[in-house]
Amino acid sequence: MTDTFRPGDVWRHNNGMGRLAVTGEPGCQPGYLRCYWMVGCNEKDPSTCMDPKRTEHFTLISRMCPDD
Repeated sequence: MTDTFRPGDVWRHNNGMGRLAVTGEPGCQPGYLRCYWMVGCNEKDPSTCMDPKRTEHFTLISRMCPDD
């Protein structure tokens, strides 16, 4: 089973587009999570909304809160 995006995660895009920090902040359509592309030292520029199940081009780098 493929892992999913979760708030607190940091993922690396496999095609060199950088890292993605998942926050889950409001402002996305239902079922999607707010994420920020980590550009330089600014982890909040620019933001995007991601489908949590669409991780096929990403590798998980870190997870703040693993499953219990």
